[in-house]
Amino acid sequence: MRDYQFMGAKDQYSIGIDFGTSNLKVGIYTGGKAKIQKLSKDISGDQFEPNIITREKRKDGTYFFEIGKAAQKELKNIDADEMTFVYNVKKHLCEENWEVTFHDGYQSTAIDLSSEVFQWILDKIQTMKGKKLPEKVVITVPVTYSEMQAARIRKAAEQANISVDGVISEPI
Repeated sequence: MRDYQFMGAKDQYSIGIDFGTSNLKVGIYTGGKAKIQKLSKDISGDQFEPNIITREKRKDGTYFFEIGKAAQKELKNIDADEMTFVYNVKKHLCEENWEVTFHDGYQSTAIDLSSEVFQWILDKIQTMKGKKLPEKVVITVPVTYSEMQAARIRKAAEQANISVDGVISEPI
């Protein structure tokens, strides 16, 4: 079993990502202390983000992904016939050929969408930490996940340029 103790200089930090089926959480370990990090400014005070992703069109005609609470808010403002969203993208990682087609015709796989979520998480954390990359990254998966599903989680994170030190089963 790999040792997941994180040690380093004062400005170094490590993260643990709970890429949950319903919610996303990130713990940051720095300076000998760990805490759950809020990823969005939200008056609710929640330390998690809904695992939801939508594809939105900017005024200039380009598209981008909205993730978490921002995506959830968009669902209230747009007619469901005019947009596509994916809730619980993680559950689709176990489906061999799962794809979604968004309202604009854009097609994506569960690995690609999960990668967008991981990139979003990394961007949020790097903004908080002065663009510095984490020293170590560990991702948790449900104890019921097969090796194939854990490998797909790792692939999605690595596709987002996250160097994954470990994928561990909950509740370890």
